[in-house]
Amino acid sequence: MKKIQCLAACLGCVLSVTCLRAQTPVVPATADAAARKAKVHEHMLRKYDVNHDGQLDANERAAMKADRAARLKQYDSNGDGKLDPTERAKMRADRKAMKRAAKAGAVAPTAPAK
Repeated sequence: MKKIQCLAACLGCVLSVTCLRAQTPVVPATADAAARKAKVHEHMLRKYDVNHDGQLDANERAAMKADRAARLKQYDSNGDGKLDPTERAKMRADRKAMKRAAKAGAVAPTAPAK
């Protein structure tokens, strides 16, 4: 009799967990990626859209490309025009440090010297 009660209790737990999981909405990874993409897009507009028309014109895109080229040059230590994993890791570490400094209330974040 105890075995049947124990089995019934276990089955009840399994069914309860299954029902709870079914009620919990699962956020797909694509929604996460879309949110990140929208955040990056918003940041780019804030930074480069000088005339505030909600789009980047040719001059604004040129400024964005020039900034990207300068950043590539700063971290491309071997001069091959690409960031290898080591160079990319250095860039990420510097960006994290700048974000931490900005959160801590330090001066405005700037890219560190090479």
